[in-house]
Amino acid sequence: MAELPDVEIFKIYLQTTALNQKIAAIKKRDNPLLKGISFSDFQKELRDDSFEKVERRGSFLIISLKESSQKLVFAFGTTGDLHYTRSEEDFKKQDQYTKLIFSFDNGFELRVTSIREQGAIYLVKDLKEVAAFDSLGESPLDIEKDSFLELLTIKKEEVLKAFLMNDENLAGIGDVYSDEIAFQAGLDPQRHVRSLSTKERKTLFKTMRKVLTEAIEYTKKDSFPEFWLKEHLQDMVCPNNEKHHLNKELVQGHRAVFCPDCQK
Repeated sequence: MAELPDVEIFKIYLQTTALNQKIAAIKKRDNPLLKGISFSDFQKELRDDSFEKVERRGSFLIISLKESSQKLVFAFGTTGDLHYTRSEEDFKKQDQYTKLIFSFDNGFELRVTSIREQGAIYLVKDLKEVAAFDSLGESPLDIEKDSFLELLTIKKEEVLKAFLMNDENLAGIGDVYSDEIAFQAGLDPQRHVRSLSTKERKTLFKTMRKVLTEAIEYTKKDSFPEFWLKEHLQDMVCPNNEKHHLNKELVQGHRAVFCPDCQK
């Protein structure tokens, strides 16, 4: 799934492009990724309406509609994207993977793309109709420190990597940023939560907030610093020390990249 910083960028993108514009038509080019509703019904429900407000919850985008109490929910896969462009623009590069198109009466359209046909689009009256919402934890950017420390105590038997990636604990952290958080906190992702000292738990909280906040800004610029772990997933050289080689291992079914020398 797309991770919290990426989805936050999608939210900002929609806020600055597609809000408050009348939907003139809805088209599909391929599998439209719709769940629980037919394409024809989806068209009928949304035609002549408009996007009024967009919010993010974990890795989900929630769009409120101007003329309806229903909500549009986007769940992005690892290759999902949005492109707001003029309707006559050719379907080149990323746009060749367009699944669904919202055409607006101003001559522009929003193209929903997905290379691997991952993700899902829902139209619901109640967010509980999306199964994942029932068990979704707090946003790691909103949770208070005391609540986070209490959560660590409750989930003490979990391994750090799995703890960070579990949407029931914290919504929106995936493979890339769970690795980055553990790396910048200097913690081995294979450690059990119960083994973390009070100081390490506070460091983990502070680092989690810092990494995700900075990741949003770096994603906006489409440029990350060389001292971030995610910039070394190809050469597998530790950003802290070029003599250290990064390891890639499965930790409770999740791929984890870490430096065995720097993370203890």
